[in-house]
Amino acid sequence: MTEGSCFKTPSNYIVCITQKNEKNRDEIIKLIADMNYSYYLNGEKNILINSKQLYEKLKYYGHAKEKYIPREYLMRFPKEYLLELFKSMMKGNGDLKRNRFSTSSKQLADNFQELLFKLGYGSIISYYNDMYRVLFSEKPDTKVINTSIVDYNDFVYDVTVKNHIIFVRRNGRACWSGNCGTYQGGREKSPAAICRKIALAKDGDAIEVWGDGEQRRSYCYVNDCIDGIHKLMESDYCQPLNLGNDEMISINQLVDIVAKIAGKKIHKEYDLTKPVGVRGRNSDNTKLKKILDWEPEISLEDGLRKTYNWIREQLRQ
Repeated sequence: MTEGSCFKTPSNYIVCITQKNEKNRDEIIKLIADMNYSYYLNGEKNILINSKQLYEKLKYYGHAKEKYIPREYLMRFPKEYLLELFKSMMKGNGDLKRNRFSTSSKQLADNFQELLFKLGYGSIISYYNDMYRVLFSEKPDTKVINTSIVDYNDFVYDVTVKNHIIFVRRNGRACWSGNCGTYQGGREKSPAAICRKIALAKDGDAIEVWGDGEQRRSYCYVNDCIDGIHKLMESDYCQPLNLGNDEMISINQLVDIVAKIAGKKIHKEYDLTKPVGVRGRNSDNTKLKKILDWEPEISLEDGLRKTYNWIREQLRQ
């Protein structure tokens, strides 16, 4: 039904399935015949079925911009059924060569992305010319276990779980929330990467530093970040506002601070072939102090000490 519609005339209940691909059209016709429904062709691509029973079942899925996958399908179907649903939908508005599915329905795009996640794919949604394009790629290590949907109206926090990955929606887009506790695997931020490397190194060892180490950053400890967001939510201010630490240091300085915390002498080996991002990035807290009469309170060294100690304990397990 991703390429089709339902409509009613004074005397008929019509389900129209549109399929340009001749091979797929023949397969659909065979399935309709196997289900004992009569059909007729309207032009080269429209298959019409006159059935009140089928119409009543499918009419709730809406017209083009209202289409969706029923929740009970996504929540209760076993993986083999979800795979058949995926294959069928790809034969409708899918493009296997480009690994994408297109629809004018935002709800269907969200539903299809959730279907992809349940099948182990990675996915993002783009919007262009009134069409949502659900792009996907194979991500065989992705698993979703014991999913449920609950009504909830309160604060929501990320909580570290065993594999440090949580499935959430942000601004209406489904995504994996995981830098929660991530300190290895290539997706960790620089403080976690440096802490891990130094925790694994012996006194006097060298660790790899990406670039020349002179790229500069500022870091805000998570407790300060939560406090700041909470204060912002309780204020009347509703415009964009920087929230971060305005103490900017180089990656070389970051290594030295963590080495001091660890009580180790650490040498640096620079890899100039690795990505380093922008040369410098910092938070300007001028407006933050004026609007909230507050700024981050936890020092860089105290935050790094807590971070280093936690990562060291994780590596010992």
